[in-house]
Amino acid sequence: MPRKRRCSKLRLLAMDQALWRWLCDLTAPGDERAPAVIECEFFDDPWRVEEAWVIYGEQATAAYAAVHPGCRPLFWWYYSAPGALQAERLKVGGSGRVVGVCQYGLPFVINMQSDDPPLIESEAAYLRRHNLLLAAELRRLQPADYQPVVLSDDADP
Repeated sequence: MPRKRRCSKLRLLAMDQALWRWLCDLTAPGDERAPAVIECEFFDDPWRVEEAWVIYGEQATAAYAAVHPGCRPLFWWYYSAPGALQAERLKVGGSGRVVGVCQYGLPFVINMQSDDPPLIESEAAYLRRHNLLLAAELRRLQPADYQPVVLSDDADP
């Protein structure tokens, strides 16, 4: 659970669109060059990002889920997921040994075999298991959204 610290709400409320999209994990081309995004991503105090998430996290999660039902933005996995930084989607099959957590709750697997890649629960299955699906996204999900995903060296979350 994030700690609430005093901060300049005036500065947080001055969020521009590029910074909002970055917080929501819905960046548009060119957002990576926006001064506010560069400041937050590379030079800012991590507490400010966490404070912004405490204030805007629910809205950012809803915005992301509207575009990607059954999934969550990166900062949700850092600050809002059960267990936060240690939140881990389950390995449900395949080879390899889980030794930690990567981004988006994906487990870090070692000793995996290419002919038997690890199967990891989908984000939708993780959210359902923890009863965290929003009502609006629940109606949009299909059975395929709950199927395990194959973890490979070049897989995106």
